[in-house]
Amino acid sequence: MLVVAVCAASCSTLDEKVTADQNRIRAEFKGLFIWERNNLPDEEIPGKIEGYFDIVKGAYRYIVNEYQPGGNGLPRDNRNVLPVISEGDSISFYFDARIYTGRWENSTTFYTNIESRIELIKNNEEFRLDYWPIVPKRIKVGDDPGILKVIQTALLSEPYCRAAGTTTELVQAKDNDDKVIVDEDGNVVMDEVTVKVPSDQVRIYLTPDIAFHNKWVYNVPAGSTIVYELTDIKIIESIIEN
Repeated sequence: MLVVAVCAASCSTLDEKVTADQNRIRAEFKGLFIWERNNLPDEEIPGKIEGYFDIVKGAYRYIVNEYQPGGNGLPRDNRNVLPVISEGDSISFYFDARIYTGRWENSTTFYTNIESRIELIKNNEEFRLDYWPIVPKRIKVGDDPGILKVIQTALLSEPYCRAAGTTTELVQAKDNDDKVIVDEDGNVVMDEVTVKVPSDQVRIYLTPDIAFHNKWVYNVPAGSTIVYELTDIKIIESIIEN
């Protein structure tokens, strides 16, 4: 009876924590759910937060730059030039994994391969930074043991996440003296150049019921909601033949 009572109390506490964190996440991104975007007047959609927000298999997914300008001034409308991440693709990426405390900016990193983040926490004795390689993480998307499956599922759900790629744009041609070149009719000569376009920046919130439950994992307290942010995603080998 004592074991049953302890289990019931523990499960109840976890359920309460899950509900509380779900409410905090929803509050942080109020107006960003796609169905809220479709039903709210424009003036009620918060302008200070951009991006696309939805729920995938219980995880809260935020594509940070879905509606923001891309690199080199390219609009994210041009993200359709970027390759879609598909199941079976081998990809590389950088990540910042944090213990959620109510807002991303205030949450504590517990694992990362981003050098600038490691510099911020290198004096924290709780971390074994010698085991943190500062190289891109590589996985085969789908069921790779190298990262939680729900994160991989979030990458594969519509709107599909996109990896870094390239596009072309026209720029004014210039000579060796950096002067604009014009033709005999006085028209500016345009050159077609290849421009790199950054990948989607994807943030995935995992409440404890789909993360580590009531287990203490490494330096993540039992019952914690965690957040993974993936950036600079590149397809190393695609299952789709070009």
